Amino acid sequence: MLVQWLPHVNVTLNALALGLLIVGFVLIKRGHETVHRNVMLAALATSILFLVCYLVYHAYVPSKRFPTDPAVAPPAARYFYYGLLASHVLLAATVPFFALAAVYYGWRDRRDMHRRVVRWAWPIWVYVSATGVLVYLMLYRIYHVAVLLLAIMFWIVGADHSWGDEFHGTPPSRKATAEQLLKMEQVEQLASVGQMEEAIEVLEQLYDEGLGRLVEAGDVQRAGTQWVQPYIPLRTWTQRKLAELLRANNETRQRYLARHDAAAKAAATRPVHADSLEELFLTAQRFHATSWGAKLYLALADRYLERGWTLPAVDMLERAVPELRSEMAGGDPQGTLPWPLVWHNYRQETPAASVEAMALDRWGRIGQSLRSDARAQEIREAVHRLVLAASASPELLDRRAIVDWVSTILPLVEGEDRLKTGELVAAAQSWPPPPEVQWWSEFAGNARRNAAASGRFRLDEWPVWSQSLEAFTATSDKTPASQPRVGESADGILAFFPVSDGERVYVNGLNRIYAYRLADGHPWPSRQSGGVLFDAQINASAFLPLGYPLVGSPRGTLTLVDGVLYARMGPPVTGWANFEAAIDGGSMGYLIALDLAREGMLLPGFPLRLLPPTFQHAEIEGAPVIVDDLAIVSVLERDDVGVRRGVAAFNRWHGHLEWYTGPLATGSVEGMDRANLISHQLLSFAGGRLFYNTNLGSIVCLDPLNGRVVWQTRYRRAAGTTTDVLRTDRFRYRTLTPCLIARGLVFCAPQDAAEIFALDVTDGSLVWATDEGHVDDAVHLLGVTENDELICSGDYLVWLDCRTGRVWGRFPGANTPGVVHALPDPRGMGRGLIVDDHVLWPTAGEVLVLRLDSQQPGGSTPLVPIEDGAPADGSPAAQRSMQLNRPVRVVHRYALGARGAEGGNLVPAGDMLLYASPRRIMAFAKRDAWRDISLR
Repeated sequence: MLVQWLPHVNVTLNALALGLLIVGFVLIKRGHETVHRNVMLAALATSILFLVCYLVYHAYVPSKRFPTDPAVAPPAARYFYYGLLASHVLLAATVPFFALAAVYYGWRDRRDMHRRVVRWAWPIWVYVSATGVLVYLMLYRIYHVAVLLLAIMFWIVGADHSWGDEFHGTPPSRKATAEQLLKMEQVEQLASVGQMEEAIEVLEQLYDEGLGRLVEAGDVQRAGTQWVQPYIPLRTWTQRKLAELLRANNETRQRYLARHDAAAKAAATRPVHADSLEELFLTAQRFHATSWGAKLYLALADRYLERGWTLPAVDMLERAVPELRSEMAGGDPQGTLPWPLVWHNYRQETPAASVEAMALDRWGRIGQSLRSDARAQEIREAVHRLVLAASASPELLDRRAIVDWVSTILPLVEGEDRLKTGELVAAAQSWPPPPEVQWWSEFAGNARRNAAASGRFRLDEWPVWSQSLEAFTATSDKTPASQPRVGESADGILAFFPVSDGERVYVNGLNRIYAYRLADGHPWPSRQSGGVLFDAQINASAFLPLGYPLVGSPRGTLTLVDGVLYARMGPPVTGWANFEAAIDGGSMGYLIALDLAREGMLLPGFPLRLLPPTFQHAEIEGAPVIVDDLAIVSVLERDDVGVRRGVAAFNRWHGHLEWYTGPLATGSVEGMDRANLISHQLLSFAGGRLFYNTNLGSIVCLDPLNGRVVWQTRYRRAAGTTTDVLRTDRFRYRTLTPCLIARGLVFCAPQDAAEIFALDVTDGSLVWATDEGHVDDAVHLLGVTENDELICSGDYLVWLDCRTGRVWGRFPGANTPGVVHALPDPRGMGRGLIVDDHVLWPTAGEVLVLRLDSQQPGGSTPLVPIEDGAPADGSPAAQRSMQLNRPVRVVHRYALGARGAEGGNLVPAGDMLLYASPRRIMAFAKRDAWRDISLR
């Protein structure tokens, strides 16, 4: 009797599985991995239970047949039923294999394989579950319900599976015009029908009119839960397309060379002013496809190397020899990346012997040209310069990966060139590392935002000196994110980031600049000054206007270069809700430059304000980055529609405007409607390139000499705030996350995206991205260590593999005593500091010294065994397998008590460690080494 009820049980189980599949899909799109895993396991268990009930039912009861009497069921219903049943049975046979494979890869954290399987498994599983319900409804002649469910099923399976993944915001404001895009399509059409000369003519027109315009560089790239779309200058696109057309048709190439080689030779041999990099660059662009194109780019790379600008030098080398970049073969993301990076990433998953064979095979075509082609010398010179660039800037480029890759392809080089290349590689391996940053002269220690300290500090003794500061609150901040704030308290924000020149400490107190002697904390230039070096003449009550709500919190940063201190002063509001401006229409905030050799006297041309007509409703957003004689700042303009961000460069000695990019990104900041916006944007400078995290959906790379866009990458912005309790918006507290540059990558933590991601430093291609929900409460990028660890902090401290984005360690972890579901304990309260291979991490009332450990406490056995099928031959892949999920060791705990109850920002200053809390700055001296008192 109970068997007769099994069809009704089966349809209930099918409907339950369908609901669980949809819920699991929504959960993973929101980044809730743990809940997603549990829901999907429940769906698998439900489907298994259904299979058992189905087999039991049909073992005892014959199959129920669809009625054949037209009076009972119309013929159309019968035909539809059998078609539906056939598709249901055929696809149902594949579900166990797909489902088990997806669960296996997900359980083993093999994300790429899991995603590939799920792209097919999820829609098939949903279809089978839904059609199971439909078959039941048709069999029992509930036709109207069946039709409704059929419509819903096709909407679910056929809909865009990227819910929440679409781009929010607008493309770059400098995107190519519709007419230019039409010409690009015309080039493709002409080339497809063999009209090469006409296609080249259109390309030359595009080159002439494409200055400053951007076009999409290939397809959208995806990794983790983040999507990006790289953009490159239209002129770069015309170069690549022209080279492609000429490679495809030798006859056309010969005619092109006959027309242009003479002019290219004359340009290449014409004397060029030593400082005229722009002139040489334009010449190389114009004649890139000629026989002299590679020579021009190599000469330009030499100029950049002489200047110490290694990143544009590598860019020129890759233009001279496109083979230095490789297409990613399968997986996410898709695109092109530098060969050493591609090879190194492959090497992590493949035994060393296979990697070497792959590298030699993939470079086989180039190996032939190294032996016989006329370009052999150019290729070898490009490889040599690449090794030199990596050796000169190991903190920017991955010298180890480049040297290893060149060593692997060395057998392709013959004769004396092999010996020369081998000697160069050997010399590169012995080059000394760059000098350590001794004095924290700007935010994060240097313009790369990636400095680390050395030595040992002791904070368990009384500070050498301390000085009081005026505290500021964020109680009126309407940033739409869950409370409490990440990494600080609203009652006392951690706004102060001091700098030092070895003799004195300088603090941007938001409405004043303070200076103290580093040795004893006495005010400078005199005790009578109270340490006030510059006074903005704004009292605390007027500093944060209360006419409108506020979105954001003020931050006090400084830039100290060549004895001149630069800071952004004035009201912290950068986007006025009522477009408030000074009497002359200029900005309310301003830039100052204090000559420390003259006890803080202002340089001529300062204070510097943004004035119309160049700037409309504009404000400077933070301290400048200094490049040669330029002070370069972020500029925000606001109107009724939204905000626009660009970059302006001023002469740092007299304040004259040198160039202004105009808007680079447009959009809105969540919560700014009818509110005053407070923002603090910092640019990064590394190896000859500027990097700009706009926090408006774009990461931009600029040429500092002229503001020209080198590349721009648009990322998926997070959707607006939601009432969903399972989703967190805590990434919106990232108020001070400039791009961090290391290992040939640009690390980005935008305020409008939950993910952290890495882009290739040369062209902005996506290398990796975290999943939404993994590190969304990380509000500081502390730096990249010598062990390839990208360290992020907020409420938690997280170690990521800087090459892949995998989480290596987290503190507090799930098994750390005192951790609760809402907030961790201990909880980060301030910006920490990397010291050698340790991290100093401030919490409420304590500073912890932590280290990521690859060994079990007290032993040498790896904590995590190598996975089945993983290499066990001592290769880097095997070593990497042992390093995943490493434990975090607490080396020391410094109790600060009431002095550090509100947390603080840590800044090294030679033999001192500065601790900037909301109400006080304290200086602690170096002492002996930390004692290892690891907690169990």
